[in-house]
Amino acid sequence: MSNVTPKGNYPYPDPSDPVSDYPATASTFAGYVDNLPNRNLIINPLFDIWQRGTSPATTTSGSYTADRWRLDWDGTAGTRAVSATTPTLGTSIGGMQPYRAANINVSTLATGQSFMRFAQRIEGVRSLAGETATLSFYVSSTAAPKTVTIRAVQNFGTGGSPSSAVTTAIGTATTTTSYVRKTFTFTVPALTSKTVGTNGDDYLEIHFDLGTQTGTFNLWGVQLEQNNTATALERRPIQQELALCQRYYWLQASGGARAVCTGAQYSAAVAGGVVVFPTTMRIAPTIVQNAATGEFAFYRGGGAAVNTAVLVQQETTQNTVTLYGSFAGTLGHSGWITTYAGTPALLAWNAEL
Repeated sequence: MSNVTPKGNYPYPDPSDPVSDYPATASTFAGYVDNLPNRNLIINPLFDIWQRGTSPATTTSGSYTADRWRLDWDGTAGTRAVSATTPTLGTSIGGMQPYRAANINVSTLATGQSFMRFAQRIEGVRSLAGETATLSFYVSSTAAPKTVTIRAVQNFGTGGSPSSAVTTAIGTATTTTSYVRKTFTFTVPALTSKTVGTNGDDYLEIHFDLGTQTGTFNLWGVQLEQNNTATALERRPIQQELALCQRYYWLQASGGARAVCTGAQYSAAVAGGVVVFPTTMRIAPTIVQNAATGEFAFYRGGGAAVNTAVLVQQETTQNTVTLYGSFAGTLGHSGWITTYAGTPALLAWNAEL
């Protein structure tokens, strides 16, 4: 490559360069292309973001855990938990320094259990359809060997007459007690002769099935890309990763007194205001809040507290929502809605698939 004219850090063929160097230049360019940003279709692949808490409740099948990641199982009862584990500072996985990883602990199997899936739903069943894809990830288990079965499911959504889901076997990974990168290349089926539902909730799901095994599993660095080989693990800026997560779920306020929005007294009995979401959400979201009366307060200008109430949403779009509550006061007074310091208040917005 010494005879190829560089421009910045990139080899750039110049008309005066020897023709014999062009193949090497093309090969080098191919390497750059394989490492372009936004290759990874998985959101929160490094498990850095846990808006629901680093030990969220997993008592119901379909519970979301780390952002964008859900846990599903069949059967009844059983004991399982998903939490964030923090590797010791200085620990290297694949040459990178992880902040967090996903820890999946299955203490007791559910009665009648045949599967337990840790999964992510990628918006749009057209994702990678008919293309060659490569899935790579780092996995370990406290006791080894364990097996993890990986599948892709094309779900055509609801509404109208959508086609039945199509499941593609990706492969089986055998764990060790140390993180090892596993790589699988597969073809995502084409959508020929398929029908997508009309409700806009179709998706491609990648799931890691633990089957009927107990134990502790650790997962990190999940990457799904359109390629016939695994490229270097992509690490997006944290603010970009958070925005991607907030398209599906936004924790606006939790615990203590936290501002929700400015507002006004609409009548002698009702006050409200408008919340602007930090990013355009997938759909107009539903409100998530504690059910306790007195969860939120309306404060008039000057700091005087009005009575507390739960919030009601109306006129919700993908970008804004109008909130109101049964707050007594004087028509026209301005102020702001807050969570109430005396209750374990929580306000979030859910637009998950």
